[in-house]
Amino acid sequence: MQGQVERAAFSTLFAGLSKRFGEARSRLRGPSEPCDLRLPGLRKGLPGDKLSLNTELGRTRNIPLTTLAIGGHMKRVTGIGGIFFKAKDAPSLQAWYKRHLGIDVQVWGGAAFTWTDADGRPLAGTTAWCIDPQESDHFAPSSAPFMVNYRVEDLHALVKVLKEEGCNVLEKIDDSEYGKFAWVMDPEGNKVELWQPPQGQ
Repeated sequence: MQGQVERAAFSTLFAGLSKRFGEARSRLRGPSEPCDLRLPGLRKGLPGDKLSLNTELGRTRNIPLTTLAIGGHMKRVTGIGGIFFKAKDAPSLQAWYKRHLGIDVQVWGGAAFTWTDADGRPLAGTTAWCIDPQESDHFAPSSAPFMVNYRVEDLHALVKVLKEEGCNVLEKIDDSEYGKFAWVMDPEGNKVELWQPPQGQ
């Protein structure tokens, strides 16, 4: 319940590593022959389609076309959506940050930092910051005392590619008026929250 309240509060505030083909060619290029990935219509590859490429030492790699498409045409993470961490005494720590660092901590336990351009004009984006109580299950199944929320461009496409790449993607996906949320565990057991904001936010 605590996690749902925090996510709703966090999401409400948002109302109002892309990879290029050149990088892929550099990474997949063999010792003698260049690897040309400039394939017409690559972005339209169907799910399950694979491309065989000769790489170093004569080995062949079968790469899902969706992986190349997402790397070459779509950004994966586009920014930091929020930073969340636990505290043994959340109210006291929230008060400390408010008093000494000037963070405008709200009743839901955190604050929102509005994005601005070089001239200080607001942009359509906000990064949330929140201190959770020690007993919060917001970060489960991770035992880490923190979680980072990353903004993404196309959540369902990214989740599909992460699964193809062997990542530990949690099965649940939230799709609501606040946007789309999914979660993946990194190699050290940290829970990573992926968030696709509603259109225009």
